[in-house]
Amino acid sequence: MLHCILDWIFPPRCIICDNIIPLNKPRHFCESCLEVITPLPRPVCEKCGIPVSSGHICAKCKNKKISFERNFAAYAYDDLFQALIHRFKYRSRPEYGAGLGLLTAQAISRDELPEIDCIIPIPIHKKRLRERGFNQSELLARALSKVWSIPVDLSLLIRVKNTKPQSSLGIEARKNNIQGAFAISMLKRKTTPYKTILLVDDIYTTGSTMESAAGTLKEYGIEKIFCCTLVIASKEHEKNNR
Repeated sequence: MLHCILDWIFPPRCIICDNIIPLNKPRHFCESCLEVITPLPRPVCEKCGIPVSSGHICAKCKNKKISFERNFAAYAYDDLFQALIHRFKYRSRPEYGAGLGLLTAQAISRDELPEIDCIIPIPIHKKRLRERGFNQSELLARALSKVWSIPVDLSLLIRVKNTKPQSSLGIEARKNNIQGAFAISMLKRKTTPYKTILLVDDIYTTGSTMESAAGTLKEYGIEKIFCCTLVIASKEHEKNNR
């Protein structure tokens, strides 16, 4: 009842165009904006999730060691998603998490995923958490958890290194920057409660963050690690936005 009253007083707005959404329509996005959002075209690389013209694995993934099984990416990191994620993370719009999480779930069917014991969002350092007030990956993970009925674990993987933003660095610098950034919580080191987990993050670019987190979890004893990201950046988009 309170939720309905608040909607009358503060009607939901589309997070893209800011137009008011009718009360009898789904929240977060208006119908017009939903029409311009399209999931990644298939086929995609069975490792990183980037669209490929042929084959099952892209050229980049063929030539590098990858600790996770594969990444499921929902959308291309185009100008629209760049603006949305920037507002989400840097303009203090935590309410975007639920909408962007639902968009991810719409693009990636639960049937595409293997059996998952839990979802683990990529953690951010406690200093950055204090500055931002929230972890965007956690908000995405919580939204996915509701849709897919998979529990979220926030205590197993922790961030012990306050790294520079990956977006400001080149490929090699990203690897060095994220190395040693993650650890297993002291509270969980004596047990391995899961066999298969799903790491969740907002953006997949070079894969360095996912690789570092997955490597830490593999050393701990997790058998299979899958990843899920809202967007994946193409080489062309990275080049145009450096």
